[in-house]
Amino acid sequence: MTFNGINRPWFTAIEADAEAKFGIPISGDSGTASRYRFPVGRVEISWNYQEPVQTLDVDLLSHKEVESQFESDLTAFVEGLKP
Repeated sequence: MTFNGINRPWFTAIEADAEAKFGIPISGDSGTASRYRFPVGRVEISWNYQEPVQTLDVDLLSHKEVESQFESDLTAFVEGLKP
């Protein structure tokens, strides 16, 4: 899932609030992280923020059965932090 137009302050807000919202710590411009999420088990994501082109790519690496709900929640979260 790719988000466009993400400037540094917006990404910083996403980075700061992701753990509180999803329980998944996002630290740095790229990486992977996971957490246990009942009832599906361990949910793992990867992200890559590219400041020069202002894009943020986020992929759900596990439990594809919850992907549509995750994408919906993630979109609302990212848009809700738009400066």
